[in-house]
Amino acid sequence: MMNMSISNEPDILNCAFSTLSNHNLTSPSCDDTSTLSVLYLNIRSLRYKLLDVLQLLDELKPKPYVVILSEAWLKDNETIFYNIVGYTKYFSCRNESRGGDLAMHIQDNIPHKIVNCCNTDYYSLWEKIFDHTCKKKFSIGGYYRPPCCCLNSFRVNTNVLIARDFNLNAGKLNDSQFQQYQLVYMSLGLHICNDLPTRITDTSESVIDHLFTNISDKLTISTIDNASSDHNIILAPTS
Repeated sequence: MMNMSISNEPDILNCAFSTLSNHNLTSPSCDDTSTLSVLYLNIRSLRYKLLDVLQLLDELKPKPYVVILSEAWLKDNETIFYNIVGYTKYFSCRNESRGGDLAMHIQDNIPHKIVNCCNTDYYSLWEKIFDHTCKKKFSIGGYYRPPCCCLNSFRVNTNVLIARDFNLNAGKLNDSQFQQYQLVYMSLGLHICNDLPTRITDTSESVIDHLFTNISDKLTISTIDNASSDHNIILAPTS
């Protein structure tokens, strides 16, 4: 396996490869922001892989609170057919062509508000989660960036976790475009959470699915092999 590491990041990370059978998500805690569980996956067509997603969620005990799927490959008029029991669904669709877009699902029992931030460069969804018991607020963002689009900055609030398929390899630390991308996030007080390959082929390994956060607690990020897509699953935080 190639040795890839993200530089200039705070020492608050614990990234590891895992399996579904070994993985155990913890429940949210009022004292620990790192127990808010988020699953992210570049699904590469939810149209053909909804059953795979349902099986994945059935194997995770308990289920993640937020599920973010990039490259859902759906049109607006198709989203009514793609439901997950126990979750409220939101979509940001790329209607003009195949590829890109996002699906986001949040458990029905979690108070939240959706903010759709889609623009011409990105396909994005934001959720604001209100945990009244813990008196904390979280902003969870999902982004897909087509390879041809430019890099833009955006506003960041407190307790943010951003899952992005940005088509930039974080394993290429000397790449000028990735350095520009990383500097934008660092200027906003965000750091990258994951440094293990999220896409592995016979000839290459790359970190093109990224998690960014400004949560200062030590996070445990699990990268899990996934048969339904050529991208690995990312679960965060898990402990």
